[in-house]
Amino acid sequence: MGLVVRAIADEEELLAFCQRARTRHRALATQLDPLVGRQRRHVKVLRGALSDLHPRPATGSAGVPASIVATLTSLRRLSERNADKRRHECLAASSGRLARLLASVSASHAMTVESLASRQ
Repeated sequence: MGLVVRAIADEEELLAFCQRARTRHRALATQLDPLVGRQRRHVKVLRGALSDLHPRPATGSAGVPASIVATLTSLRRLSERNADKRRHECLAASSGRLARLLASVSASHAMTVESLASRQ
C-alpha cells in the first residue's frame, strides 16, 4: 500500500506542475493539455487501486520557471523521475495487476520524455 501512496503523491505533484505550467505559459496549452489529461488518468487509476483514498486536489511545491524552455526542461525531468520510480516500483509490486499498472504509467512518462526532448 505504501508503494501506491508514494506513486500517487509523485503523480499528483507532476499533475500540479503541469497545471501551473499551463496557467503560466499559455503558449504551451496545446502541448500540455494532453499531458494534463494523462496525469489525471494516472492519479485516478492509482487512487482506484486504493479504495480507501478519497480524491484531493493536486498540489505541489515545484514552482514553474519564467521561461518556456526552462519549464519544458523541468517538466521533462519530473517525467523522467516518475518514469524511473514507476519502473522500479513495478518490480516490487505485490500483484501482477499492480505491476502492469505501474509499468503502464512508466511507459506513458517515457513517451512524454521523448516528446519533450524532441521539442527542445
